[in-house]
Amino acid sequence: MKSFQFNGIGAAIAGIGLLIGAYTVAPPAFGQAAPGVAGLWLDNEGKAAVEVKGCGAELCGNIVWLKEPLDPKGKPWTDALNPDTGKRGRPVCGLQIIGGLKHDGKGQWQDGWIYDPEEGKNFNLELSLNDANTLKVFGYAGVKLLSETMLWKRLPADSARCKA
Repeated sequence: MKSFQFNGIGAAIAGIGLLIGAYTVAPPAFGQAAPGVAGLWLDNEGKAAVEVKGCGAELCGNIVWLKEPLDPKGKPWTDALNPDTGKRGRPVCGLQIIGGLKHDGKGQWQDGWIYDPEEGKNFNLELSLNDANTLKVFGYAGVKLLSETMLWKRLPADSARCKA
């Protein structure tokens, strides 16, 4: 069973694998994120933030802040466990980790994926907005019985971000 608890890089990005949510009563216009969904979201442990935005008719998200942006050697965290060896040098800050989320017409976003740079794996993702400032994030590994739900908090738009 996948528990979605992170170690190692997780010290810097714990829980990032289960982030972002959305709510609308109707699908968003093409190329637009649902009202209330676009913006910055802080993980439940306060160690990472992701910016959610519309990507065509879907939602996507990128890591934009890490509480601990440097590894124990003083270097920026990289996507070191990516199964594609050509991508292992990519910085974690700025990395797209969420994609493919489609609105179901009933207030949820489904059929998405989330990439966990600590494991170098993708997981299934469903999202809904608990309230204007709280995201309900449902992540699972193929089977919904092997899942975890987390709550994330909205950050102000002018919050700190990774340096390019």
